[in-house]
Amino acid sequence: ATELNTESYDKIGVTIKEFEAKFSSPAEKWYYIGKDNITIKGGSGGVGDNITIKIDDAVFKRDADVDSFEYDWPEEYKTLGMHTIKMWVLPLSNPERDPADDSVTIILLRGGLTAEVSADYVARGDEFSIEGTAPGRNQVDVLTMAPKGGGGKGLDADDVSTETRGDLNAPGITHFTCSVDNDKYKKEKVKISKDVDTGTYQIIVLNYGLDKVWGTKTGTNNLLEAMTSDYRIDLATKTPEEILAILVDKTVGQPGSDDLMGITKIKVENGFVQLDDIEDVPLGSELKVTGVTNRETGTPVVITAEGPTKLKPQIVTVAADDKKEYNKFEASFGTVAARIGKYTVTAVDNDEHRDTTTVNLILAEEPVINKSLPSPVPTIEEEPTNESINETAANVTLLSEAMKQPAIKLTFAGFVLILALVAVWFIVSTREKPSALIPQHKVERRVERKKLHTLPRGAQNRRGKR
Repeated sequence: ATELNTESYDKIGVTIKEFEAKFSSPAEKWYYIGKDNITIKGGSGGVGDNITIKIDDAVFKRDADVDSFEYDWPEEYKTLGMHTIKMWVLPLSNPERDPADDSVTIILLRGGLTAEVSADYVARGDEFSIEGTAPGRNQVDVLTMAPKGGGGKGLDADDVSTETRGDLNAPGITHFTCSVDNDKYKKEKVKISKDVDTGTYQIIVLNYGLDKVWGTKTGTNNLLEAMTSDYRIDLATKTPEEILAILVDKTVGQPGSDDLMGITKIKVENGFVQLDDIEDVPLGSELKVTGVTNRETGTPVVITAEGPTKLKPQIVTVAADDKKEYNKFEASFGTVAARIGKYTVTAVDNDEHRDTTTVNLILAEEPVINKSLPSPVPTIEEEPTNESINETAANVTLLSEAMKQPAIKLTFAGFVLILALVAVWFIVSTREKPSALIPQHKVERRVERKKLHTLPRGAQNRRGKR
């Protein structure tokens, strides 16, 4: 601050410290009374003097610790329906006039009805199932809500409008019933169209109780009529939280109601296939391809591997994976007839979701080479044939190729020695073997004559004089 007349001034340093007031528990979901333990946990990271906590706008704690606090859910609030918990960090916020620094809304339900889905996620265009228990009941109503609420694009955008003959328009809501058999129910093949909203869908399963009417004031067993009883509601403008609050208020939340409610959720995603990375594969070894996908089990996936040669395509099906979040697929390729080089591996499902990766086929580190040479057999000389020439050339080529492999290191002298051995083998192998058609004594005479020609001239003269 500066005083203009005397030009005197003063200053002070101010540290602005960011804080985040947050409930770490309970999570914003539903709990069963008498079954689930509920705790209230949170803090403001040490900022402020203390924290005020309210449940349903009534003060629960005025001096909660700013570092961290933890309390059991109070008995007086273990009642059916929705409950909202809020906190204010003092003196930064005033509980009487400021919005809460954080809040959580939970639902307490009566036990007796359960709801589960077949998977935590589902891809557009696929199907899932809903099942659970409802002891002593004969039917359940199922309501699904899109992430955007009544105005979104749900599993069946025309369902509610068609059922109410146009009285209600809520494309984000889907309603159907399911019979209960031996205390269990199951809705198979809930279809997800390819143009629905992605995100988390809430699935509410309800039963109207032994009196066969919803709540104690609606006087009807029609769920959609019960939701709009006493006043006109435009469900298309409501969020999922607001629609859930209406359901609770018209059913399980009414005093004396014996209605039951169970809640679950499922995440709708765009379909995908994703290949895992593949390390270099030695030529002749198995090329194994693996990947993950959110497509339902049984979905076909075509896997190809193309490079210097084109390997035979594989068609596999998606299988469940208990160790990972998503499902899996895998295929194997033989590489004995392939050539070394880079290959592009592609996976494509039946909806054209695809992914690609690359893999290198390399020479084996320890290739098997036949180093043995055939033993020479005395034969009569003959002209080399084309077959023998080709065979020799092939062996020379194999040896030269083997020398290129990193695992075999040959010196120049070793190379010369190998070529010399090949040359000896070539000369010996091309000599004519004795024919089975020529009598043995004639062969011996030919050999003897040949030896005679090799005697010195003097020895031949002496032999002639005799």
